[in-house]
Amino acid sequence: MAERQHKCSICNDSFKNPKLIPCHHSFCLNCLDDYVRAHLRNGRFNCPICSIGVELPKGGVLELQSNFYIDDTVSGEKFYCDLCGPKNVACSRCLDCEENLCMTCCYGHKKIEGE
Repeated sequence: MAERQHKCSICNDSFKNPKLIPCHHSFCLNCLDDYVRAHLRNGRFNCPICSIGVELPKGGVLELQSNFYIDDTVSGEKFYCDLCGPKNVACSRCLDCEENLCMTCCYGHKKIEGE
């Protein structure tokens, strides 16, 4: 199960203009831009987390999809568990089934998926 990140894995700080790459990992725009400049080969780079190959769009990193979900959580908007409802704040999001999950439901969800 993929979970929502709260910090960029490159700078280890809160996201600033988060960009989403095809493997569903997100990074700050500037962090990813610097990383891509250092690692771009034949129009491709590998994800800093999972090493999946990513083709850079013609417009560069700026053209990658913005991760509005992270932008919303950084702005302070609260998301609630899709299973429990508004009584529990979500602490993660499964990118496979696209559900917001509280800590209890997340634990159960991971057990079901065998993680």
